Amino acid sequence: MKTKSKVWDYVLDYALVIVGTFLMGVSFNSIFAPNNITPSGFSGLSAIVSYFIGLWTGLNVPASIIYLLINVVLYIFAFKKLGKRFAISALVGILSYSLFMEICHFNFMNIFTDDNL
Repeated sequence: MKTKSKVWDYVLDYALVIVGTFLMGVSFNSIFAPNNITPSGFSGLSAIVSYFIGLWTGLNVPASIIYLLINVVLYIFAFKKLGKRFAISALVGILSYSLFMEICHFNFMNIFTDDNL
């Protein structure tokens, strides 16, 4: 009975990570990106790097790909230092957030406009 509870705990943890990264992906693409707001952390850094790559080279490199590349280096350190369970959870979070940054384009929150009141 104990193993069934432990498996359920893993499934619940990973499901919550995926739900959380889905919400982050929706907010990145529906609030931050359309309104030219840069979030904090690696997602903001990836948005800035993506912008400047496009500005300097003309290439359209998605922020999700840059986010994934930035996190690869940290993931290697996390796997070595913080253990297997954390590393798997981090990998699920990194991959799912990169995926949701790429596919969740809902432009329903364009709240900042140039209109004067």
